[in-house]
Amino acid sequence: MADDATVPAVFAAARDVARAMRRAYGCDGTSTREHNGPGAGQEIPHLHVHVFPRHAGDGLYRNDPEHRFADAAERRPYAELLRTAL
Repeated sequence: MADDATVPAVFAAARDVARAMRRAYGCDGTSTREHNGPGAGQEIPHLHVHVFPRHAGDGLYRNDPEHRFADAAERRPYAELLRTAL
């Protein structure tokens, strides 16, 4: 469990990343998620926040068996854009 001082700092960083994503990717918005405990798939207790760039109709939350995650080489240009925007 994160202490009371850490939680706002983590979410402030997530806010900053979300703002940078909008600048870097020109996305319509962002979504955030965090998962806590074994029931949420967390094996080692820790705090982190996922920040997703969003575009209307992007299907982020659809259950698609054909979905795959981009590999590191595909993600690298996006990481560089985001790094520059931060």
